[in-house]
Amino acid sequence: MDKKDNLKDKPKEPIKERISRCWSLLAEGFETRRLREYESEKRERWLAEFRKYLPAGRKLRILDVGTGFFDRSREAG
Repeated sequence: MDKKDNLKDKPKEPIKERISRCWSLLAEGFETRRLREYESEKRERWLAEFRKYLPAGRKLRILDVGTGFFDRSREAG
């Protein structure tokens, strides 16, 4: 039996379970990837982009709604 035939016989996984499984797999290395990016040249590019739109010299209260990792305690400037 080839792989295609085997897949046809399997019942389709409900979308909610597929999404949950996908995000669970991605979550395993999420922090490691973000820390590696934070320590790369991308850090300054992101900070420069944020500074274009945020007021200078003011503390801000920001709600992060699932947009990823950003730790202001590490920001220099």
